[in-house]
Amino acid sequence: MKNKRVFLVLLLSLTVLLTGCSLFGGKKGTLNVTVKIDDGTPIANLELVLKDSKKDLQKVKTNAEGFAAFEQKAGDYKVEGTLKTDSGKEFTISESVRIEGEKTSSKDIKVANVGIIEVNVKDKHENDLGEAKVVLKDDQGKELATKVTDSAGVASLVVESGLEY
Repeated sequence: MKNKRVFLVLLLSLTVLLTGCSLFGGKKGTLNVTVKIDDGTPIANLELVLKDSKKDLQKVKTNAEGFAAFEQKAGDYKVEGTLKTDSGKEFTISESVRIEGEKTSSKDIKVANVGIIEVNVKDKHENDLGEAKVVLKDDQGKELATKVTDSAGVASLVVESGLEY
């Protein structure tokens, strides 16, 4: 009889362990991150990495609204990314975050000293000009970057703010 009880306790313990009891495996939560420049313009296609103290856990890219979501076990993490301007300057993002089990939390990240120049190229009849070459130069005339307009005649350049181009 005693052996039967010990066996049942062991079996019950093993079942609880395998089914993911919160005592053994931490519940997952969601972290919503939004990345924007100081004026509120979202930063799209920025790769963000969620890290714990030992390794990279998850990589995601921001969408057109600067939004990305991570799902991980509850704990303290860092969100990191590097924004590279079209002129070659890099801005590093590193924010401490907390994910709580079975909850959704949000983190808004603002990137300072960055701006976006949007160029709309038109022909002499005011029609949008797609596939046009746009050249970014510094105030000395040195070429920093080249972009090609999309079908709507628009090219966007990410630049360091406070400089003349």
